[in-house]
Amino acid sequence: FKETDTHLALITEIWGKGSKKDLYKVTELLQMKGIELLFDIRKGKRGGGSGVAVCSENFSIERINLNIPKGIEVTIAKIKARSGEGKPIIVFAIYSSPKSKFKKELIEFVMMQIPKLKTKYPKASFILGGDRNSIPLDVFSNLYPGIHQINMKPTRLSLIHI
Repeated sequence: FKETDTHLALITEIWGKGSKKDLYKVTELLQMKGIELLFDIRKGKRGGGSGVAVCSENFSIERINLNIPKGIEVTIAKIKARSGEGKPIIVFAIYSSPKSKFKKELIEFVMMQIPKLKTKYPKASFILGGDRNSIPLDVFSNLYPGIHQINMKPTRLSLIHI
């Protein structure tokens, strides 16, 4: 985070299985000094998962607990600047495997939650990102008025600086 001046990262494909032992290993591996992390691993099956990490020096992070339907891989968090300046940011980190049977459900879930969270957090900005694999790009950018696609190129093995 410090080397690249990164303040927020959306993480996908954590590759946990959901057992307590595996959860501990993933937590230990992903906890680094100066980083606060929230993540969700796929239960009962290896692969997938999602997470949100922030530079703890500059931001606080809080999980937004929603009833997430089975098969949908998403971590939802509210981040705020520790300085108290600026608006809160609601972050959706999504993962949709290439052969997911839950693509429609994921899209519908996000589509339903954004308006609810905009009502609950009227001053918040929103970030939606992750690994959509075979879901067309325009599906997410057309979900809700005001959503704009920022990155237009694949990000495998590269960082996005915004």
